Amino acid sequence: MKRLRQIPALLQTIESSQGKFDVLIKNITMHAYIPESYGASFVRYIQRIVDMCPRVSKFAFASQCQLPPTARLPILKPSITHLQLHAAIPPAEIIDLLKIAGENLMWLLIYVPSSYQTWDVSKVCHLPNLTDLLIETTPLGNNHLTPFAQILSMPSLRRLTFKVDHFAQPGFELLDMENFTSFCRIHGHYLQFLHLQPNFSWTMRRYTASLQRLLDTCPIVDHLVLHPCAEPVAHSNVKWIDIWSPHPAAAESWDLLRQSLNKTAFPKLQRVRELSSGLALFFDVPTLIDAIDRQEDAFELAFHGIKVRHDVGFVQGQRHIDVDSIYGPGGEADDDNSSDFSFSSDESRDSEHSSRTNSVYSLRDLCHGTSDVDNYSSWESD
Repeated sequence: MKRLRQIPALLQTIESSQGKFDVLIKNITMHAYIPESYGASFVRYIQRIVDMCPRVSKFAFASQCQLPPTARLPILKPSITHLQLHAAIPPAEIIDLLKIAGENLMWLLIYVPSSYQTWDVSKVCHLPNLTDLLIETTPLGNNHLTPFAQILSMPSLRRLTFKVDHFAQPGFELLDMENFTSFCRIHGHYLQFLHLQPNFSWTMRRYTASLQRLLDTCPIVDHLVLHPCAEPVAHSNVKWIDIWSPHPAAAESWDLLRQSLNKTAFPKLQRVRELSSGLALFFDVPTLIDAIDRQEDAFELAFHGIKVRHDVGFVQGQRHIDVDSIYGPGGEADDDNSSDFSFSSDESRDSEHSSRTNSVYSLRDLCHGTSDVDNYSSWESD
C-alpha cells in the first residue's frame, strides 16, 4: 500500500468479500507516509486488516518516514515469519513486535537509526527460528549495533547482511568496524553467509574498511559478499566470494582487493564473482542470482527499468538512474565542498543522508511488483 486511500479501500474490500478475499492475503507491505492527523485512523484500519487476514506471514513497514506520535504499528499475529521494519520505529515498539512474532520469525530486516539513545538490554528477545537478518544503519546508528546485539537471542541465525553506511571526511577515511565486529562476536559463530552491502557510490570513494577482525568472529562462514572499500582479508573456510564493484575513483584500491582473493588467503576458495554497483540497491542479489560456471549458461533479465546480465564471474546491472554515471570521476560529487560531504553537524548529516540513500530493496519483490524502487529512482533524480 503506497497511498493513504488504499488502506481504508483494502479494508472495505476485505469486509465486503464475506471471507473470500481475506484468506488470499499473505503479505502486507506499507510504503505510505502517515501524517500525524491520520495516525489514529491508521492504527484502527491497519489493525483491523491484520486481524481479518488469517494467512498473513509477511509484514513490512517500508516507508522511509517515521510514524507520527499518534500512530503505531499493529499487533501482529504469531504466524508472521517475515518482518521488515525500514523506518525509525521506537525501540520499545520493536521489542513488543519481536516478542509477539518472535517465536515463528524466520526473516527480519530492521533499521537502527542514530536517534536511539539507549536500549533496555534487560529485555532479551528470543528468536529461536530466525535464520536471516538484515540490518540497516546510518553512520551514527552504527554506534547502536552492540546494545542491539545484546537484546537478541538468535541461535539459528545463518545469514547476516549489514547495510554499511559511512561519510568519508578528512581524517575519517577508515570506517571503524568495531561495532559490526562486536555484533558478530555475539551472533557470528554459526553464520554461513555474511554480506557487507555498500551504500550508493558517492559514499564509497573516500574510505576503507578493515574487515579482518570481523571475519575472525565468523569461523564457519562459506559465502562472503565483500564491500568494495574493504581492505584485503583472509579466511580459512570461505568457498565463495562475491565482491561489489567500486566507484571509479576507488578503482585502484579495489584492484588490490580483487587480486588478493586467491587460494593463499582463502584455501577453500572455489568461486569469485563481481557484482555491479548498479545493483547495490538490492540486498538479495548475491543469494537470488545463482552463480554460473559456463559461458553458455549466461543470461539476461530486463524488468522495471533494470537490466541484468550474468556472465561467468560477473553480474552486470543497469538502472535508468545510475549513480556512477551521475557522480563519476571529476563530477560534481568529487568536489570536496560538494553537499554530500559538507554538513553543519553530525545529526543533520546523518538524518539527511539516511532519508536519501539508506534504503534497501528486494530484487525478488521487484520482480513480483511489490517493491517501491521505481518511485524511489524517480525521486532520486529530482
